[in-house]
Amino acid sequence: MAMKKLSIQLQPMFFAANLCDLAVKKLKTLENNKKLVTSAKYDYGEEDGVRYINITFTSSDIMQLWKTIQKQFLTETSAGIMFKSGSIIVCEGDFGWDDYLLLHHFDPLEKLDELPSP
Repeated sequence: MAMKKLSIQLQPMFFAANLCDLAVKKLKTLENNKKLVTSAKYDYGEEDGVRYINITFTSSDIMQLWKTIQKQFLTETSAGIMFKSGSIIVCEGDFGWDDYLLLHHFDPLEKLDELPSP
């Protein structure tokens, strides 16, 4: 089974105080599901004065990982609304990052892709 990567970029400027840290802490709990998450990498940085946090998960069941993230993070709760308004979620495609899929973007005008069914 081919391993795939799903990356979430959080932009702290869109989160209320300390809620971005709580989002990262909650995302880290996904690592407890070893059948779903094979590995995770966290990168913190800044580009053009804008801070970001990139979390990249490797999974053998990328569709289930995406469904879990949708259920746990992109809901209509106040925390989910904040997560939606401050994140970008992409998945590598059949050719790695050369044909990635944009699954979620904080800008509602961005055209989103869908994961193909296995």
